[in-house]
Amino acid sequence: RLTYADLNDTISRYCAVFKQLGLGAKDVIATLDTNSDRYIASYYAAAKAGLTFLPLNYRAKDQELEYMINTANAKLLLLGDRYLDLIGRIQDKLKVSEIVSLGEGSGKMRRLSDLAKAADPDENEADVEDEDVSVLMYTSGTTSLPKGVMLRFRDFTAYVTANVEMADGTDRGTALVCVPFYHIAGTTAMMTNLWTGRRLI
Repeated sequence: RLTYADLNDTISRYCAVFKQLGLGAKDVIATLDTNSDRYIASYYAAAKAGLTFLPLNYRAKDQELEYMINTANAKLLLLGDRYLDLIGRIQDKLKVSEIVSLGEGSGKMRRLSDLAKAADPDENEADVEDEDVSVLMYTSGTTSLPKGVMLRFRDFTAYVTANVEMADGTDRGTALVCVPFYHIAGTTAMMTNLWTGRRLI
């Protein structure tokens, strides 16, 4: 359980960490994990820093993950503990500068929670253009290798503001998200429910 204030603090700290790790505007940050508050904070921190977020399909095969991460030129991979072995099999083939754990990690892998705890919250928001890519989402690759779909800041702004009202402090109820955040249905559910101020499960 965490409040919107808690989430905002985490986002601001993650944003600071991403900058400390050398990520700059339009760099790609990939995430491989199941749904969690850390996943949500990672997306919003990436957007706040002007980065492009790459949500990875955890059902993808080793070769597909290698292809997605490398063709997207991802600089950083955020990794959930469940997928340590999977990434371990292809790590030598990945071009990312660093892999940071979203959980406990392994070996010398740094943990995002530790980095965030040591960082001062960064409240600055990067200047982005409507046409800049917010999320790079790969297709399922049923007929060939996955294809990258560039979803722009404008796309999400238009979708969210056209479909739900902004939070105004009134009780907007509770939403259960039962689709993965790597899928467009999960991404838009996350955005619309937070924008309208619901409790998100």
